[in-house]
Amino acid sequence: MLNEIDLKGAPSGIRAYDLLWKPDPLSLKHAFVDEFRERINLKYRSDLQNYEDLYQWSVDQLEAFWSETWDYLDPIVSRHHDKVLTAAPMEEVPEWFQGCQLNFAENLLRFRDDRPAIISIVEGQIEGVKLTFAQLYQQVTQIASALKAVGIKKGDHVAGYLPNCSDTVAIMLGVAAVGAVWCCTSPDFGVTGTVDRLVSVAPKVLFTVEAVRYNQKVHDNLLNVEKVSKMMKFDVIVVVPFLRPEAEINIKNIPKSLFMKDFLGSHMQQTTLEFEQVPFNHPVYVLFSSGTTGRPKCLVHSVGGTLIQHLKELKMHFNLTRKDLLMFYTTAAWMMWHWEVSALALGCPIVCYDGSSFSPKETIVWDIVDHHKVTVLGLSAKMVSMMEDKGIHPRETHDLISLRAILTTGSPLSPHSYDFVYAKVKSHVMLSSITGGSDIISLFGAGCPTLPVYRGLIQCRGLGMAVECFDEQGNPVRDQPGELVCTKPFPS
Repeated sequence: MLNEIDLKGAPSGIRAYDLLWKPDPLSLKHAFVDEFRERINLKYRSDLQNYEDLYQWSVDQLEAFWSETWDYLDPIVSRHHDKVLTAAPMEEVPEWFQGCQLNFAENLLRFRDDRPAIISIVEGQIEGVKLTFAQLYQQVTQIASALKAVGIKKGDHVAGYLPNCSDTVAIMLGVAAVGAVWCCTSPDFGVTGTVDRLVSVAPKVLFTVEAVRYNQKVHDNLLNVEKVSKMMKFDVIVVVPFLRPEAEINIKNIPKSLFMKDFLGSHMQQTTLEFEQVPFNHPVYVLFSSGTTGRPKCLVHSVGGTLIQHLKELKMHFNLTRKDLLMFYTTAAWMMWHWEVSALALGCPIVCYDGSSFSPKETIVWDIVDHHKVTVLGLSAKMVSMMEDKGIHPRETHDLISLRAILTTGSPLSPHSYDFVYAKVKSHVMLSSITGGSDIISLFGAGCPTLPVYRGLIQCRGLGMAVECFDEQGNPVRDQPGELVCTKPFPS
């Protein structure tokens, strides 16, 4: 039963019926964000009572917050930082964690046991293929060794023209393991969209697949790859069989191409992996702007900045552990793919699904949630709206007993979509509308397991993100429309 006490601390203008969910006592007891708050109180002899107090401290004491966050998350490093943040003028990018040396892939592969790491599902399947952390480490070891053999070294660029599957994750980690930089386009971008993005990066190696399946149709990708190869130069093009066996795939018309099996060759016997150590600010990813105002622009993201932001959000804002299973419906080119994959660093397994969200059954996403016991599900706000329009009511057809959180992004989640989720999907679930972007590869507005959910509202501003709303004159305002502005630096 919701009552007036539940509205204490709610935003102005909120009514009792706008409160849709609140955390239960068990959730509050095991919230990492509260554990972190208590840690700060103990060390600094402060009296931070709740999330809002912790948030304010995180932006007021910026350097202390990021230092404590780094220590709390405990990333694997070969050399610790000398200084958290170097002073810099507003127009320059400050240097974070100066002196730190680490490797992105080493952190995502810190768990190497036989527990599931990735469940890779292609449209038309439900069971998919499971890959353990040990198997993932072995795959990455082989790929990294093969990349070195073709001359890939620290700072080189490697690209994917790939679907969302476990092979894409392993290839990305192999690239990061040798200190190279990863970028990826999705097969649905086509030839022009792919070349417009990759031409600015000039990758030495391209990984791709022969075909993808979407909306019950197989789309051949090799003709596109052939056209791309005539418009750009690559040292090697590696074809990864995805829907068909190698014997049924013809790559003779693609210059400098070979199959993944041949690319790996003798490196399949490799069992040890030496992670190339790089500075905190060394690039790990290149993402791209949408291209709506011209050729897509490169968005470069650092090893350390990406890692600390993602782990902060995944652990403190969404409470992910090894007991969870995270699934985000995304392509391998969207920022949320990179965000989801970082959950591996927490030992949290992920689902990689490639295909239509409504085919071959309109309930395929919810079928996967029930079958594999997904605990945290990520969707676009548009997808939720489409489910509403299609009359898809999972609450009537599925158990969803494992599902504890639904995250939406891509656009604001409308108030009536909040109502739809709680009425037709699940009544007790943390529904977090989150906002960030490819330009920061992280979140400005996030979720929080210790805060309630109100209709039409984002739960909170992300820790360490000094987010304000400015009017046209550049003044901070509240409870009225304005421009989102982040007034202080952050690592990513």
